[in-house]
Amino acid sequence: MQIFFSKRVLLLGLTFTFLSLPCKSFAQRLQNRTVRPQPAGEKATAQPGQIRGRVVAIDNGQGLSKVTISLVPIDRREDDRPLTAKTTADGYYEVKQVPPSRYRLFASRNGYARQGYGQKPGRESDLSSTTPLEVRAGETLDNIDLVLVRGGAIEGRIFDQDGEPAARVSVTLVRSTYVNGQRTLRPSSSDQTDDRGQFRIYDVPPGTYYLMAAMRVFGMTDENRGVYPSIYFPGVLDPQEATKVKMFAGGELRGYDMSLLETTSFKISGKVISPDGQPQRRVFVTAVKLPSSGFQPNAPQSVGSQGDFTLRGLVPGSYRLTAQERREDQLLTGSVVVDVGNQDIAGVVLPLGNGAELQGRVVFEGPGQPPNLASLRVSTLSVGGDSGPGFRFRGPMGAAVKDDGTFTLKDLAEGPVQLVVSRPSGNSYVKSIRAQGKDVTDGALELRSGDRLQGVEIVIASDGAQLSGTVKDGASGQTVSDATILIYPADAHLVGPNSRYIRTITGGKQGQFSFQGLVPGEYRLCALLDHESGIEYDPEYLQSLNRFSKTVQLSAGQASSENLEVVASPGAD
Repeated sequence: MQIFFSKRVLLLGLTFTFLSLPCKSFAQRLQNRTVRPQPAGEKATAQPGQIRGRVVAIDNGQGLSKVTISLVPIDRREDDRPLTAKTTADGYYEVKQVPPSRYRLFASRNGYARQGYGQKPGRESDLSSTTPLEVRAGETLDNIDLVLVRGGAIEGRIFDQDGEPAARVSVTLVRSTYVNGQRTLRPSSSDQTDDRGQFRIYDVPPGTYYLMAAMRVFGMTDENRGVYPSIYFPGVLDPQEATKVKMFAGGELRGYDMSLLETTSFKISGKVISPDGQPQRRVFVTAVKLPSSGFQPNAPQSVGSQGDFTLRGLVPGSYRLTAQERREDQLLTGSVVVDVGNQDIAGVVLPLGNGAELQGRVVFEGPGQPPNLASLRVSTLSVGGDSGPGFRFRGPMGAAVKDDGTFTLKDLAEGPVQLVVSRPSGNSYVKSIRAQGKDVTDGALELRSGDRLQGVEIVIASDGAQLSGTVKDGASGQTVSDATILIYPADAHLVGPNSRYIRTITGGKQGQFSFQGLVPGEYRLCALLDHESGIEYDPEYLQSLNRFSKTVQLSAGQASSENLEVVASPGAD
């Protein structure tokens, strides 16, 4: 996962009264296409297109001038650069000479939070929440409009333990978010303190954050062991104990001062050994403090020479040390957990081994036409919260299932993992997963370097449950479009990252919704406004929904109907 630091990144949104700028459906966008006719006899070439629209402010509906429009190719080549344009005094823009391709469009202006096309104003401008735009040869996309929310600002000062200003300290707003169904901290806007220890982070979207200060220490030696651990406002080491920072549209937050505390650090040294017992060269080693928050800016790194490594600047605690080396198409990896107390740790041996490998088969059970097995993917997801940044060689891409149902996962790193299968089409669902004679459908599988596990069996059943209905407003009785319908298990033990019992869907324009391929069982069901994607995997969040969710019992092959009244999402807080 790549992490980018920016002073203008859109984050959590609050509930706003939105202007009546319609969200374009796919059919509407097709109607907004103007195709340039090709003259007779003209050589068939890819004529450029163009994109036009308007940018307005959410608070008054007025057009915004001086907005920078960036058109970023989705399938970027090395020499590709974003196309840009500026809005007029009335907020109109036009991006000309657009090569036929797929794009994502962003708008940014001083004083406002960055916004992507297709996102709700005030929400995070990540790629997953934007609507892709496809420009075909010689055509124009019209009415690609955006609404900008005023950004807020936060400022304060950072001091050292003696009360003196601390310069060149990185101060970052981080937010709690969900990656692959697991809660993690994700960096947002940042700044660096000046010689007075002052920082100011601006153009911050509305939302809830944590404020973190981190000082990087370079050139550390055995004689120089002083380090400043990362702290969170108001000055704690654990983000779980930190005070949340709530940012409102156009808000100005001042007085967020913190004091760093210098502490003595320790080191871990050892050797990385290859499978044949010989020292390795050019091996990358990292230490991640446990439990991992998912964002550790000071995670120490060292490149071994002749297999030797030394990791400095470690404060007391448990660390997962991970090493890897890729040889052509083969990955060598190894990891070990080391506890650091009040002294250096020496003589740690990190044995490298071939990444683990899983082989198995997907089988179909039940009547009807089997789904296209080749459309399925099998992957592994690290569980336990100790993987930290980097070394995610069990990524979401996984391996494609072959036509005969077989699959092979290679180069898997050590540690507990969950087997994840992409959702089958139609009314089919993942019924069971077995490995090493155990049912691991909703559990974890422990992997070690060099493991060669065969006989993994994934059963896809055709008799999933179906559930449909309509979402309405309780007060007016009118149907509600674009609500998020969430279904989750009544048994809290079945809640977890990528649980096959948790599903969300966006309601249609007439409030209708329909689920297929649900695992038979007892569920709770609700319809939400302003639902944050990913938070449905948080057990505490689901518990807060119990008071207004419906209980439904779904049997294999059953088709049920339920009508819902929409409620405001209680949010992650």
